[in-house]
Amino acid sequence: MFARLDIDIPRATMATWAIHVAQRSRPLMRRLRSEIVSGPLVNIDETTVNVLKEPGRDNTAKSYMWIFRGGPPDKPALVYQYHPTRSGEVPKDYLDGYQGNIQTDGYSG
Repeated sequence: MFARLDIDIPRATMATWAIHVAQRSRPLMRRLRSEIVSGPLVNIDETTVNVLKEPGRDNTAKSYMWIFRGGPPDKPALVYQYHPTRSGEVPKDYLDGYQGNIQTDGYSG
């Protein structure tokens, strides 16, 4: 987009911006997690994604985008999280302390 506008912003600068946004979004992410685990049901699923030029991994390696959805049934919250694995530790860590029902596609992990 910037290139179409003839604006030259180094890739490293844009990466730094993304890191700063992620760091400043932590309170929002904590609030969303709190909302998700406040309801009677959490929906979880994951799907594969390919990440090009990911340090230490081949371009053909599968990575995963996880979605967590929950909270009050009339106002659900959703969070997407990237993880390099499909490990059952991902939802276990995210839902630490949650007391309620979990709905998923039945993946045994």
